[in-house]
Amino acid sequence: VMSIAADEDAKEATERSLAALIPTIRIAATPRVVIKPAELTVHEIIKRESAAAEVVLLGLASPPDGQEQAYAHRLEELAGNDPSESQ
Repeated sequence: VMSIAADEDAKEATERSLAALIPTIRIAATPRVVIKPAELTVHEIIKRESAAAEVVLLGLASPPDGQEQAYAHRLEELAGNDPSESQ
């Protein structure tokens, strides 16, 4: 299970959270948290880190009210389906 953190404190907190969560969802996984370099976008990190993966699962949060369209666009970008690239 890979996650992206903003800094070292967030990385440590995420590692603790994932280490506690993984046994409860009954999957065999090892948490891996990377710190986001300032020069890379989250999309670039996901693309780089998952290039050889057979499947990539993205965590989904509920978007704030009124932000559904922007949230959907962001998910399309993260999934590599940027609608602006087809225009």
